[in-house]
Amino acid sequence: MKRGIFLNVFIVTLLLLSVLPFSSEAQTVMPEVLSTSVTGPAGTLNLEIYIPTGTTSPKPAVVFIPGNGEVGTSRAKLYTNGPLNFIKNSGWRPDFIVVGAQPSGTWPNNAFTHTVLSHLVATPSYYIDTNKIYLTGLSAGAEAIDTYIKTQSNPVGLAAVVPMSITYEASCGDFYAQTDYLCGNDLKWATIPAWGFAGSNDSHWEKMRRFFYLMIDAGYNTRWTTYSGGHSGWNAFYNPTYEETINGVSMNIYEWMLQYSRGGTPPPPPTNTPPTANAGTDKTITLPTNSVSLTGSGTDTGGSISSYAWTKVSGGSATIASPSSATTNITGLVQGSYTFRLTVTDNGGLTATDDVVVTVNA
Repeated sequence: MKRGIFLNVFIVTLLLLSVLPFSSEAQTVMPEVLSTSVTGPAGTLNLEIYIPTGTTSPKPAVVFIPGNGEVGTSRAKLYTNGPLNFIKNSGWRPDFIVVGAQPSGTWPNNAFTHTVLSHLVATPSYYIDTNKIYLTGLSAGAEAIDTYIKTQSNPVGLAAVVPMSITYEASCGDFYAQTDYLCGNDLKWATIPAWGFAGSNDSHWEKMRRFFYLMIDAGYNTRWTTYSGGHSGWNAFYNPTYEETINGVSMNIYEWMLQYSRGGTPPPPPTNTPPTANAGTDKTITLPTNSVSLTGSGTDTGGSISSYAWTKVSGGSATIASPSSATTNITGLVQGSYTFRLTVTDNGGLTATDDVVVTVNA
């Protein structure tokens, strides 16, 4: 009798499981990541959405579009390059939402990009701040960004973009004759802060670099970085430890994007305070000793010291052995009084000086 009851319960359980809907959202790479799909004109697209633990109110969202090597149906490819790679493999846990969007075809076109962005802003459970959506992509994903900005008739608003390694061309002029200029759809870039990357050995590099410099010269809020390499190397810049000094402050690409809001104005650039220099205490020596060691230092509360420079301000003949080091020897001194000056320069280009007096007795 007990065996029959157990068998009946087992069969009922199997029947219930067979009719319950199977959700792809349960197939997560890690607890903070929601695996889901969305269907639109571009077909069924995979999304991997990292939402910081404990999120209950809107947060900024960085949306990543990969290149052709990551298209298809294998979600694992979304962790090969881009920010999700570092969330999964390095333990990085940013306090903003990260979305990996996988095209099912061979090229992420406007239908793909618009389907993804429209779905994200229309889904409250993702907790996305619709004024702080940032778009980044590599190779074909970078091309998708350019195409979306230039030609989408009713685009979802973007706060900033970071495209990497693809051909961008100005709409007017002749690139090969060095006469191209911005016009038409190019002008749609004017209100979107953009930071472009490409390798100097990439076949796409020259056209993309020239297009970005046209925007820089036009006064757009645009940055450009050329790195050594070809059509690869993107993860070096998606790594949150990669930083560049911007207005005296070190920023990675995420910190740079997060300072912008759609339709808003960026915060004023951080104020770079000057460094301080200390050339050390005055020195006195007596001939025949004709050399002395000087030890200086520099401090910078808002950054770091990037260089030192010793110069002679007054006095007779002398040789500064290491003029670009904090510590240097001065040789070939003769009787009299000398003044040597230490100049320190910080990573924002500001300088400070301090003098030290060396007295040489007979």
